[in-house]
Amino acid sequence: MTVQFDPRTGLLRLDGGTFLDLADSAAGHRPCSPERLEALSHAGVLVDGRPHSSLGTVLSAVVAPRAQLTLTLASEAGVHVHQGWLACATGLLVDLGDATYELRTVATDDVSGAVMGLAGLEPRPGLASEGAVVAEETLEDLAAPTREARRRGAAALVAAASPDWAAWAACVAAGLWTFAVVDAFWATRFGSLADRRVAVLDTPAGVALVDPAEDDLRLVPTTADDVRRLVAGLVPTALEVSGT
Repeated sequence: MTVQFDPRTGLLRLDGGTFLDLADSAAGHRPCSPERLEALSHAGVLVDGRPHSSLGTVLSAVVAPRAQLTLTLASEAGVHVHQGWLACATGLLVDLGDATYELRTVATDDVSGAVMGLAGLEPRPGLASEGAVVAEETLEDLAAPTREARRRGAAALVAAASPDWAAWAACVAAGLWTFAVVDAFWATRFGSLADRRVAVLDTPAGVALVDPAEDDLRLVPTTADDVRRLVAGLVPTALEVSGT
């Protein structure tokens, strides 16, 4: 069990099970287990059984979001999944890769900036207009939990890349790639679930956007600035959520 808390900044690092207990307790669903209650109280996260004042905003977002966001980052080295809860502010649970997470408060207007930072997306050389058609199975392999599957997906990308993308394909072959998938989803006023997605393949030689065409998936050139705008557009408006 891991609980590390800085009450001055509100920065909280904890394991997944403790986060779930804290979120359930904040929502009033069920109290924390005795062991986690003791750990959270000892760290100062809970004061007299209530969350520390510096955590009020972020836990309010986690408990009652207007939308949720998932950022999956896959690479040669592994897969990390970050989660966000969007309200007046955004609670961002950052996967640190060692079975612990960092709970951060982010301005909802700057969610795209936070995503770009976590994904390491920055200005890259431009790619030629001609891209590649990729199979859905290839993208699934890229985000798979096993290195073998991710390498299989990378090999399929290299094979599919056009000659104009030789430098990009060389980066993929060398393991210098990141597959970033951002999913936003929310409940509409009609009770249905709506969602939007942005997926990109980033390399030092350029960034490619996964463009779902009518009959296939294509990789098309994009830029970091365009990705930032697309991610910002994932956040639903009040009209989409509540109809007002």
